[in-house]
Amino acid sequence: MDYDVVPMEKLLSMEWKGAMLYGEGVSYRCLFVPAAQKYPEALRNWLKAAEESGFPVYQVTSDEMKEGDFFASAITLDKVAGIAKYHGCNDIETADKIPYLRYYHYIHDTENLGIHMFFNESTLHALNTAIELHKNENTHMYVYDPYENRLTERSDWKDGKIFLNLEPAETVYLIESDRRYQSDAMENIVLQEEKGEFEFEISAASYQSPDKTKYIDNTSRLKDFFKWRPDFAGYIYYKTWLGRQEKQCVLNLGKAYEAAEVLVNGKSAGVRRKALSVLLPGCSA
Repeated sequence: MDYDVVPMEKLLSMEWKGAMLYGEGVSYRCLFVPAAQKYPEALRNWLKAAEESGFPVYQVTSDEMKEGDFFASAITLDKVAGIAKYHGCNDIETADKIPYLRYYHYIHDTENLGIHMFFNESTLHALNTAIELHKNENTHMYVYDPYENRLTERSDWKDGKIFLNLEPAETVYLIESDRRYQSDAMENIVLQEEKGEFEFEISAASYQSPDKTKYIDNTSRLKDFFKWRPDFAGYIYYKTWLGRQEKQCVLNLGKAYEAAEVLVNGKSAGVRRKALSVLLPGCSA
């Protein structure tokens, strides 16, 4: 749920109309005020008038606070989320409890766009859940890839619901619109996994001297790099050789930390974060 902490001086300049509160280009569906023994007179009068007009005002208190300046509905802190949901303050609802999911909603009024940013804050666990987006009337949903500057339409967008799949530390941008834009089609591709013995030449460069690359090891059994260099911070390079590929193939990066870029014959094949796949060109060697 998105929320703002509003100082008293700013609150007193806002106006309510029915069940909504307006001020400086923003609107609110309800207001939670910390309960107190005594409020400044101007604030008390404003809050009381707002509640009497029909705008939902709640005083958040604790069981220990038996006496106070109560004039609105007094509730305990554990009731806040449920009441906010009752008033329609939540933009999204997930099928599962996901403590590491972070979310931001940006509305572009001129273009009638809803831009949703989802971030999996966990560094260990992937996120797979159905998401329901509330208060939308748009018919098209797109995924925006800032690395590739590419827009892809999600065909599974229906009735405000979509499936979200995020690897650890991965971010995705969903754009909903009532217009159709030029985009790629997102299809589910069934891949046949092929494993082989690859010999990797490993080197690294410190962040303090990125142009000075040092050889680390040659191995076919990769491990956590910090077992080679416990105090390392910088750039790690894994180099291997593949036979000529006649069709496009996908490279699974596994648990690559932060970001990884794949170079094929010296040319970038894409930048990704955390266990995403990079599409390799069919003519790569």
